[in-house]
Amino acid sequence: MLIDDSEIDLLIHRTLITRCFPDFNIIEFNNPVDALNYLKNKASDDKHFHVIPDFILLDIFIHSKSGFQFLNDFKSLNFPTMRSPELIVITASIDPLDKYRCLNNKHVKAFLVKPLITEHILKIFGRK
Repeated sequence: MLIDDSEIDLLIHRTLITRCFPDFNIIEFNNPVDALNYLKNKASDDKHFHVIPDFILLDIFIHSKSGFQFLNDFKSLNFPTMRSPELIVITASIDPLDKYRCLNNKHVKAFLVKPLITEHILKIFGRK
């Protein structure tokens, strides 16, 4: 799952992931509220277990609702055991405080500074 309010960044991220892993199913949201609603519906319904994403790539600076708010709201979701998505923060921020805030969230696996590159994709998905 990709969450970013920039259509250009979504396109770049989707293209990079698809080039490395053409069989991946990518769900995109340009609004964290819609992404949270999607996740809430899927997490609470055992029939949709298979569509819960393995990874969520999240921009933390989104106009409608910040990625930090998304991280706080994400904590309240009840995913089936062993099926909670791993969050990867992708941001233009180089502020050490932003990095600290993100990496102190138990769901955040990585903090990456844009632009996303092929090396990041391979590292994120563990096939380097």
